[in-house]
Amino acid sequence: MIDNTFLGKGVSLNFDIDSSGSIRMNSLEDLIKESIFIILSTKIGERVMNYHFGCKIHELMFELNTPKTHARARAYIDEALQKWESRIEVKKISVESLAKNELMIDIDYYIQETNVVDNLVYPFYLLESK
Repeated sequence: MIDNTFLGKGVSLNFDIDSSGSIRMNSLEDLIKESIFIILSTKIGERVMNYHFGCKIHELMFELNTPKTHARARAYIDEALQKWESRIEVKKISVESLAKNELMIDIDYYIQETNVVDNLVYPFYLLESK
């Protein structure tokens, strides 16, 4: 395990108080994971003061669950993470279909500051048109 205590910590996006009564702090790895989740969960145009922020994956909401949709999801996620999360290098994005309307998106990434490879699984649900 790499000693990265010198990198410090940051306030958790899920603002909380720990057992000692202090504001809960997260490691860099946890902050990046939260950041990725927020980027993927935000629709383009949703943020009032930064309407370019987010990921275009939400444009796929009513698409059919096909390999073409999976490829578009990978491209949209890669584009958003390159634009909004400069602390990581995306290594691999896999899209798997577990159910008719469910995509499990597996993102492998490398954190440049700490030389750590991490992973995030992001569920995305399609509402297929009839």
